[in-house]
Amino acid sequence: MVTGASMKERIIKKLSKRIIEILPGDYQDAWVCCDRGWCIGGELDYWGEGTDDYTVLEDFKWNASYEWSGIFGFYPAWHQLAGYPIHDHKRKTGQRLIEVARLLAKRA
Repeated sequence: MVTGASMKERIIKKLSKRIIEILPGDYQDAWVCCDRGWCIGGELDYWGEGTDDYTVLEDFKWNASYEWSGIFGFYPAWHQLAGYPIHDHKRKTGQRLIEVARLLAKRA
C-alpha cells in the first residue's frame, strides 16, 4: 500500500471516510472494500480489463499533491526560501490532508 507502513488500517479507513464527507462530489463513485475500507477504481476499462483500485486516502494524496504546493502560501521575498511553498517540506499527516480537503471544498 502506498500510504506507508506507519499509518494503520483503521486510520486509513477513518481518513478516507472523512475525505468523502468533505468532498462528496469528488468521491461519489467510492465503494466499501471489506478489507481496506473506502476505495475507488476497480471498474472495467474500454478493453474489458480491470483497473486498479485504491483507497480514497491514496487517491486524495496523489491528486491533492498538485494542490498541496502553495495552498498555504509562499515564503516572503526576504526569506532564505523565497518563492517556495511554506509547507512543502512538511509531511502529509492526516490533519494536514483534512485541512487541504476543507480548503479545496471551499474553493469549489
